[in-house]
Amino acid sequence: EYGSTYDESNPRQSLQRAAKLLRGRYVQFHPRAGVVDEINWFDGVRYEKGKIRFRFTTSITTRLKGMQNFGFTESNLLGVKKLTSIHSVRFYELMCRWKNWHKLTKTIGLDDLRFAMNCVEVHKRTADLRRYVIDPAMKEINSKIDLKVSYTTVKQGRTITALEFTIKENDQFELFTES
Repeated sequence: EYGSTYDESNPRQSLQRAAKLLRGRYVQFHPRAGVVDEINWFDGVRYEKGKIRFRFTTSITTRLKGMQNFGFTESNLLGVKKLTSIHSVRFYELMCRWKNWHKLTKTIGLDDLRFAMNCVEVHKRTADLRRYVIDPAMKEINSKIDLKVSYTTVKQGRTITALEFTIKENDQFELFTES
């Protein structure tokens, strides 16, 4: 069956090669302060009688079990498909997560926000971050999604250090409208 589907001359060798490749796979956690954390997915992979058997590492098993207890973020997929910006989608995920934690206001530091938006190196100036990431994402979310989001700045002296987001249900949102 495998040979007819994957056009391999020797499916047994292909599975053995795949088993060997799985052993080298790892997950890399994004660095925060220049520290890169790489963890192997598997501590053992065995090819046996046409099957691949593998064991997750303890680190991965612990993280996977932790995900069960943490829960998952619920979001409106019909609304998300209307979003055109990756930053809007990421903001919406964050807003849904905070909403699910019953936090209708959330303060997040600018460094953490840059990290979450994957723009640490791109928009170093706060004005650029607001102009190119935050404001367009908020505008798109408020016009196309079931949430109304606003934010205010948190300052230390004259420097903006964090943003406080307020999340509300958008009562005027129509789920099935086309944009």
